[in-house]
Amino acid sequence: MPTLVPDVYRGFFWLPDRPERRIRGTLTFTVGSARLRTEGVLLSTLRRSTVQSDIGEQYELVTSDLWPQDVLVHGALDDHHDSPHQEDVTLLSCVCTAPEVGPVRGLMSGGDHQTWEPIEVLRGERVTDDGARFTSIRVRVHHLEEWADLPGATRKVDPGQRVELVCDSVPTSVVPVFDGAELRLVADLSVDGPSAIEGAIRRMLWVQIDGLKPSTLTELDRLIVAPLLALLTLCTGRECVPAAVQVGPGTTFPWLDFVHSGIDPSGQRPLSTRDMIVKLEDLGLEGVGRWLGVSEKLGPIPHKVAAVIARRGSVIENDFHDLATAAEGLHRRLHPENQRFSNVTVKKVKKAVKDVLKEFDDDVRTAVREAIGNIDQLAYRTRLSELLAMAGDCVPGVAGHDPEEWKLRVVRYRNRFAHELDHGPLDYEGVGHCIALKESLKWLLIARMLLEANVSPERLASRISTHGRYTPFIRQARDLLPEVYGSATIHG
Repeated sequence: MPTLVPDVYRGFFWLPDRPERRIRGTLTFTVGSARLRTEGVLLSTLRRSTVQSDIGEQYELVTSDLWPQDVLVHGALDDHHDSPHQEDVTLLSCVCTAPEVGPVRGLMSGGDHQTWEPIEVLRGERVTDDGARFTSIRVRVHHLEEWADLPGATRKVDPGQRVELVCDSVPTSVVPVFDGAELRLVADLSVDGPSAIEGAIRRMLWVQIDGLKPSTLTELDRLIVAPLLALLTLCTGRECVPAAVQVGPGTTFPWLDFVHSGIDPSGQRPLSTRDMIVKLEDLGLEGVGRWLGVSEKLGPIPHKVAAVIARRGSVIENDFHDLATAAEGLHRRLHPENQRFSNVTVKKVKKAVKDVLKEFDDDVRTAVREAIGNIDQLAYRTRLSELLAMAGDCVPGVAGHDPEEWKLRVVRYRNRFAHELDHGPLDYEGVGHCIALKESLKWLLIARMLLEANVSPERLASRISTHGRYTPFIRQARDLLPEVYGSATIHG
């Protein structure tokens, strides 16, 4: 896997339908991305055309104006350790970013080099197309170790100086996910140092899912990787990105490294367990499995909230609008059956309006039909009320001492930003209001979604009310929005 220092491999590369035409090249990995520079032409980018000069002479013009995209490339990498063995590699969805060029009679013609940038790389195997299917995946995520908060590994040395590394603290349980798939926590143990007896024990935790229905890399990223990252970000209050992703076709196989731009193998700033909103012990592996099972229902909402958590120095209006939109979307997804009026009432209303509109022109009829098109849907304020009813006890004081005023303020600013009702910038007081309301929406959404991950309301309330960033939020909100938070308190 790539590191901060570019990881450079030499090897042979070719197109799957032209395996006999292999050319040398250099594949460079840097922080989750890759670039291939070939010493020859994988796929010509040249366009030839006949041009007639002013004096009637015809000549061939060769230009390099074709830019191949979505090209699949196979390769065999030379090993770093002077081994005679080579590592198979597949470069998926390659784009030619530097076509071949070379002067021939002052014109553009074939040269010796091309540069290709793949969207994804699969190391360890050559797949025939980007629709290759896999049934197992495991993910190593930054801050997973701190979040799991498990005791370290131990070393056993027998009289013959043979060393056994033991990691009894990692749960051995296997929990169901969906469609018969199973989730487990796996530890890879190694020793850094001059010997297995004296070196430091290194443990790497992976979240592993086996027994999936055959899925493409894109499907695995959507079904497993993205929801897992969102969950850990919600739990830790800090952006969590993958350090490594591996896939495989079954349970007994060599894992294949999956490289794309979202993977960052470099280290991140350590995270104290005191910074955690909830830890693994609060939801268990069962909670992780449940979360992956409901991720389709929640859709993009967890990722939207996680993106706000991860952003630094962003525009407050944008953060507030994203969270206000997420609140409505989350309620819709959790309770799609909730309506303001029954279907029978809605039909009667629309029929009555249609009768009244007969005497008006088409523009008026169209405008009114559009205005009442969603008359059956709950008002935004009602959705906020129901979210508070579902999760408000888990975030004591989140809506201040006056929840009705809190809802009124959220609706007002949401409508302002969603519909651009006021083109002027926020004044100093408005900025303060938005900061308080943005933080309140963030905590409310985190709490409601963590309930879907099997965290008990009592445990969640205890964790949040004593969290090092929640208490300062309430204190700050009292100053920024005293009409709502002037006498707000935290219980628990």
